Amino acid sequence: MQKLQDYVWKMTSHFKIVCLHDCSEGVFTLAMNYVDRFLSVVPMDSSKLQALGATCLLIASKMRQTTPLSPKLMEFYTSHSSSARAIRSFEFLVSAKLKWDLLAVTAPDFLPHLLCRVPLQEGLTDMVLRHANTFITLATREHKFCMYPGSIIAGASFAAALVGINWSSKGGWPLSRLLDFLGTLLHVERDYLSNCFLQLEDLLKETLEENSEETRDASTTPTDVNRVDF
Repeated sequence: MQKLQDYVWKMTSHFKIVCLHDCSEGVFTLAMNYVDRFLSVVPMDSSKLQALGATCLLIASKMRQTTPLSPKLMEFYTSHSSSARAIRSFEFLVSAKLKWDLLAVTAPDFLPHLLCRVPLQEGLTDMVLRHANTFITLATREHKFCMYPGSIIAGASFAAALVGINWSSKGGWPLSRLLDFLGTLLHVERDYLSNCFLQLEDLLKETLEENSEETRDASTTPTDVNRVDF
């Protein structure tokens, strides 16, 4: 499952960098939502997981993009291991097994609403949104976060983004007040939200340590989300 998550993410990233088809932040998260739900009802041989990932990414792009990805393009990025025709057929199967419930609410969908409810200083909105989406992507790539609903992942990612920019020292709320507020706003258990937040912080530190030796000498200052390299 971890390899499949990484595969779909690499495909999404490649589209962002190489292609004119600029995948929005929600495409990868929605694609993994499809993958998780499909595999929960349909046993599948590991040899077909690449085709499943490509198909779910294709469907997600249709739900989120004004100009979606094409089956032919997906065939190319699977190194022609799955034909465009096979991907189209697989697309129908996945959609049917998901009962055509393809507009699932995922963690990125909560962020605009959270941004409107927290008094951020001018100029911080885009940075907080970008950092929160980074945390959501990290969580989506780790299977252990599947236990959390999108609302909790969004709230924890939002809190982690604010902590990462030292929001409390810039006139913002302390972490305890922020988590209380987000728990009430999202109607989620505060303990679950706090646990998810702590796991995200740990995950980010692990990711940074894998990407840079410099983090081994880091002090107790907030984790710098800008240094995450996917």
